[in-house]
Amino acid sequence: MPTNGLGGINICTGTDKITNLVTNISLYPNPATNEANITINALQNDVVTLEVVNALSQKVYSAIQPITAGQTVHSIPTAQLKQGVYTVIISKDNSSTSKILVINK
Repeated sequence: MPTNGLGGINICTGTDKITNLVTNISLYPNPATNEANITINALQNDVVTLEVVNALSQKVYSAIQPITAGQTVHSIPTAQLKQGVYTVIISKDNSSTSKILVINK
């Protein structure tokens, strides 16, 4: 198992594939109340998984999102979510990236 040379184990989230697919991700409005939009700028057509997790790492939203080369916008319903800080995770295969989303009621 690879280590960091200091006795710890390196853990890689595998961002290479998502970095090679997605050039930019924006999340707005942030803070959100009833809905948040995620804009994904991609280099090619593909499919990603979108997940929203709360501070307890519980999945509160999940969607399979086809994306097209160029810009894709996906709306995340937030009206039923409690006020707080959430993490939006965009993943493809074993790679992912994330954005912080604040819900303000």
